Amino acid sequence: MKSTLSPRPHNVVALEFILKDDTELRSAAYFLEHHFQEKDRAEEFLGKDSPLKDAIPEEELEKAKASWKRKAIALENLVSKNSLFAQVNANRQATLEGQRNKKYNWYEIGGCHSFRDLMKAVGLDKYYTGIYGSLSFETHALNASVEMWFKEDGSVYANKIRSPHNGSTTFSLACTFAISALHKLYEYLGDGADERDEFREFFIKYQKQRETVEYNLNQIILEN
Repeated sequence: MKSTLSPRPHNVVALEFILKDDTELRSAAYFLEHHFQEKDRAEEFLGKDSPLKDAIPEEELEKAKASWKRKAIALENLVSKNSLFAQVNANRQATLEGQRNKKYNWYEIGGCHSFRDLMKAVGLDKYYTGIYGSLSFETHALNASVEMWFKEDGSVYANKIRSPHNGSTTFSLACTFAISALHKLYEYLGDGADERDEFREFFIKYQKQRETVEYNLNQIILEN
């Protein structure tokens, strides 16, 4: 079934949230997120009750444990030597204390507890259902039934995975999100006259290329 080319709105909204306020602290939380996720997975798969215990040779399991131990020590050193990282870690530990599911998202450092809260924080909450919700349906193929056609002989034709058919709308949406975030990044960096001229030149080329891609995507016809 079709799964549309998603524009990854998470990343754009996250960038806007980071740039809006407490940029250094929020960027530190974002940076550490995948390290914490790796830590959680390592504890799950390399801990005392490891599901890998009887699935792989013991020698390989021990080697993986030793490798992770070295990385865990490096992560601890990284956190202890950076005040922002230490603050993020302390907030994370305090939030997780007493929780059953032990789930923590990096943006909780800014008081948000869901992606919807995150979109609200950057003034995009009105787009949550219409944009994020619909893209989530596409990404997870929850609307797969609309990508099926019944032929006259009773057979069924299904659109292919990652089909570019009707992709211009999603592509256009991705471009809109991306250029908005890029503009905010330029503003945060304190553009001078040269940088503004550079952005203007880039935007003109970008618009032409965007129109070309959208036109080409609209020319795609499904073959039954």
